[in-house]
This record gives sequence, C-alpha cells and structure tokens, in this order.
Amino acid sequence: MKFAYTIWDKKHYNNIDSLIDETKDVADYYIVTTWPYLATDKDPAFVEDGLGEPQLTYALAKCKDSGKKVGLQVIPTPKDSRGKEPNWWQGWVYFDTESDWNTFFQDFRDTLQKHFTIGENAGVDFYLLGAELVATLSREEDWRNLFTFAKSQTSKPLGYSHHFCHPLKYYYRLALAFAVIFGYFFRRDKIYAD
Repeated sequence: MKFAYTIWDKKHYNNIDSLIDETKDVADYYIVTTWPYLATDKDPAFVEDGLGEPQLTYALAKCKDSGKKVGLQVIPTPKDSRGKEPNWWQGWVYFDTESDWNTFFQDFRDTLQKHFTIGENAGVDFYLLGAELVATLSREEDWRNLFTFAKSQTSKPLGYSHHFCHPLKYYYRLALAFAVIFGYFFRRDKIYAD
C-alpha cells in the first residue's frame, strides 16, 4: 500500500517546509491541491482567493525536492454554498441552467490550462482533475471533453479524486470508478481517463 499526503489547506501552504520535513519519511507521494476557487453570483465560475501562484509553485518545488512523486490536483469550489456546511466543499457545485453548466466547464478548462503550465514547469508526475464534484458526475460528455482537452495539454497520467461515500453506480463511469476504488495509479503508475 502507498501513502499519499495531500497539501490542501492554508496552514499546509504556510508551513510547507516543516510539513515536508515531518512527512517525507512516511509519504510515498504528495498531492498538491490548488487553493479553492471561490465563486460569486457576479462570476458564475471561479474567483481566486487566498493563495496565489507563488505559494503553489513553492509548495510544488518543496514536494519535488523531497524526491517523492508529486501530483497537482485542481479543484473548483461552489458558485453558491450559502446555508450549507461546510460551505467551502466543492461537492456543492450545482447549476440549474445549461448555460451555467457550460460556463462552469469552460472556466474549469481555462483554470486547468493555467495549472497545466504551472505543473509542467514544476515537473509534476500526474494530475487530478477535480474532486468530489458530486452534482457534475452525471455530465459524462462534459467530463469526456475535459479529459480530452487535458490529454492535449500533457502526457502525464490523469485522474479524478472521488469520495467513497458517493453513489458511483448512479453518477460515474464504471471504468473510472474501478480506477479510483482499486487504485490504478498506485498499482500501475497510470490512471486511465477512457
């Protein structure tokens, strides 16, 4: 079994040097998660908040310096999560109109393009495109298009981070569910999007 340590919180970024020192003997991989993208009613997709590219680049460099494999996980967060707890969880992403869904996936694609540039410059070993985006999982064509675009931007392995409590049989493709449940990345050093 392999152990991946995820850098995802502001406190992780702010203490990245000591965090790497404390975990490098137990972590087999590092997954650096982009700081959440908060969205407003004025901007139906993403508005960056909190940490910026310098912190992300530094965290990736520190993880690479550890000698471990490093992944970059790009996660959008909700358009509107008022009244929901935790209010930052990306699983609350949901839209009522097709236009809003199209805007979401276009902006997700633009966000990915920016982070592919950062990731390739940092020498990351794999990418995870989103995590726990429950309401999006029925939108198979949008996800296929997103992975097709991603494969045109990088030759590195691609994946998606799923939460085990989600009803996979209703929402997502069987191939990807098997890849997540049985850990294809860790067993075969590959995640297949097809």
